[in-house]
Amino acid sequence: MPLTLTDLSLDNEGNYSCVAESEVGVGINSTMLDVTDPPPYIHPPTNVTVAPGSQAILSCVMESAVDYDIKWYRVSTHSGT
Repeated sequence: MPLTLTDLSLDNEGNYSCVAESEVGVGINSTMLDVTDPPPYIHPPTNVTVAPGSQAILSCVMESAVDYDIKWYRVSTHSGT
């Protein structure tokens, strides 16, 4: 018989044991429940074209249920990063 857990939070994380009892004995087995949030979702950015000497603003719009940090990196055509 399965155990159904709904509306999970980090408080539900931990080890759960299933115990089966019969006339001939007891069987026990355990499993670990790990509750994690998905990684932040980054909306596809819009390309920006500017004239030399002007200013460019690059936007990064994210959605996440947890706190996150945003870092920008310039991708080099030579190194791939």
